Amino acid sequence: MNLVEKVKDTLTVENKIEKESKIEEIGDILEYGSLDRDEVIESVNMLIAQVGLEKDNTLRESILLAIHNAVVYKNIAAEYKAAEDAYIFGFNLD
Repeated sequence: MNLVEKVKDTLTVENKIEKESKIEEIGDILEYGSLDRDEVIESVNMLIAQVGLEKDNTLRESILLAIHNAVVYKNIAAEYKAAEDAYIFGFNLD
């Protein structure tokens, strides 16, 4: 199962303990796994969308830690910063 599918499946879990465990596993994959950059970005985008909807503080913290792992260990923040700068200054990155 790829990471995008794992995130989709995790976000549909109803049981809080199971969901937290799966989110922490995603965080570990983002820290230690060998992943395609596009897969990481798509997965993180799903997590970012979910964090604002999550009402449980423990789950929200787990999601934010998983996002943190992607930013720190997969260096995706540079990708977002470049896209943001291009948008602001009217450049096309394609």
